[in-house]
Amino acid sequence: MRDETWQVGPPAEEVPPELPEPCLGINFARDGMPQRDWLALVAVHSDSWLLAVAFFYAVKLDAQGRGRLFKMINSQPTLFEIVTNRKSITTGATVQPPFKRQKPDRPFDSPYPSGKLMKAEDVTPQLKGRQAELFWPDDHKWYLVEIQAVNPKAKQAKIVYASGEFEDVDLEEIVRDGHMALL
Repeated sequence: MRDETWQVGPPAEEVPPELPEPCLGINFARDGMPQRDWLALVAVHSDSWLLAVAFFYAVKLDAQGRGRLFKMINSQPTLFEIVTNRKSITTGATVQPPFKRQKPDRPFDSPYPSGKLMKAEDVTPQLKGRQAELFWPDDHKWYLVEIQAVNPKAKQAKIVYASGEFEDVDLEEIVRDGHMALL
């Protein structure tokens, strides 16, 4: 949609009936599960439907054409790999995570945070998947990150920057120095 929102609805009526039908009913589970898990489920269903459509059209190709088609398909990450930030089975590379858009007046790096400074009591498993800003004292700027994994006992976290780079960080030090702001 133009306002950058989306919704899941029934397939359009103009879809030829001979095409494989997408899985209906994924909206039923949406209310009973975390949004991230539901999006992963939507991605799996979308991947399987896209592959079904590819197989449907591939029957019209010869062996060489089918080989080219599936080589092109396998050169791209799946929607599931993108949504869950998993390693690509085909390339072995980590797929860039989909970050939420920043406000136009807010660049990825800034001398001031826009979130609330993280406190010791914020270091819980619920940090996983949260977006935050991490302060780099060397250049006096805050950088957008997503917290990928958290070990509350060890006060460690794995983060990924908007650029796609990963880093393991010491949350005890970051909280003590006031170097992370939660969004």
